[in-house]
Amino acid sequence: MKVSILLPFHNAAPWISETIQSIQAQTHADWELIAIDDFSTDDSHAILEQFAASDSRIQLLKNAVKGIIPALQLGLLKAIGDYLTRMDADDLMTDNRLALMVAQLNALPEK
Repeated sequence: MKVSILLPFHNAAPWISETIQSIQAQTHADWELIAIDDFSTDDSHAILEQFAASDSRIQLLKNAVKGIIPALQLGLLKAIGDYLTRMDADDLMTDNRLALMVAQLNALPEK
């Protein structure tokens, strides 16, 4: 089951690489990362461009309207996963976070 990860970011250059690497290290590999640049003025966008160039699961978008809500709305429009989660630009995922999340969600009864 594909997981869409929404990651709005603004001026996150000091820590964004570590965040992306924690996503790439997931044991559940069926994910897409939708990273939305919310008017960054540092090197954040360039860093994400490098990750996106080498990993087809990463999409890089630019927010048209400043703010986290418009950024998340844009990401949601682009998401194609069966499940949706989000991260802040300074968050780290344990390597089994997505696997645990998918297992727990799959175990829920159908409604």
